[in-house]
Amino acid sequence: MPPSCAEVAELRPRDATLIMMLGHLGLLSGRWPIICVDADPDLVGWPVPKFFHKDALLPDLWFARSYGETLELVGERRISEAEAVRLPEDGLAGPGLVEIRLTKLLIGTM
Repeated sequence: MPPSCAEVAELRPRDATLIMMLGHLGLLSGRWPIICVDADPDLVGWPVPKFFHKDALLPDLWFARSYGETLELVGERRISEAEAVRLPEDGLAGPGLVEIRLTKLLIGTM
């Protein structure tokens, strides 16, 4: 059973199970139901985190990428692999990938 709108409003970043950038096709297609529409969302408490990017051609080249509120890339700096593994992975995910990752995480905690 999906959570209520009141339960969703109580959630904070520390409650997140997974952090990813994703497209909206799951919502547009109806695959993911919209359970709450907040007319005045408090996004101040939900900053966009930094993400890691691994260079595809140079295996030892890692970056931390920063995005603005509208998800435009605003900064990038080189980091170590040790720092990268503490950040969520950069990239845009479709609904299938999001569902697979969430399922693996949630089944692992049950």
